[in-house]
Amino acid sequence: MRLLVAQPNHEPHLQHLLKEMSRQDSFDAVLYPEGYVADEASVKTLSEVAKTYKKLIITGYRNSNNKDRALMIHPSGDIILERAKSPMDEQLYRPSVAEADGLSIGYLLCVELLQGYVGLEGQAKSLDFIAHPIGVGMFSEEQFELWIEKPLGLL
Repeated sequence: MRLLVAQPNHEPHLQHLLKEMSRQDSFDAVLYPEGYVADEASVKTLSEVAKTYKKLIITGYRNSNNKDRALMIHPSGDIILERAKSPMDEQLYRPSVAEADGLSIGYLLCVELLQGYVGLEGQAKSLDFIAHPIGVGMFSEEQFELWIEKPLGLL
């Protein structure tokens, strides 16, 4: 699978993603950051875009209560994973794994990364990969160190 990983700026109408999707032959799936998709109406747009371009879309979006939610859309346009962000120090909300065209994909949203395999037990070793769409503009060297060191210590 060829995966396009993007870290665009906040924008109101998905312009960056739509521009990238037109480059159809260069990738099979996109990983866009949590918070890039600003509202629930854009989720419907993404479903149509996934179907039109036959691409897997992995991202997160903000609902009407301004809460982040996990989202994975199959190339058919069907939503195959959608859920709230899990509370810290609790099991991951379900679903946290989705199947797409023979791939088993785990999903961690934001600080869920610090929970390690809590919620993925029994599945982690059979996953093809784990997607973690870090949020738009959410980066610092300190955060990077924390988010890399702690999960590696859990392996």
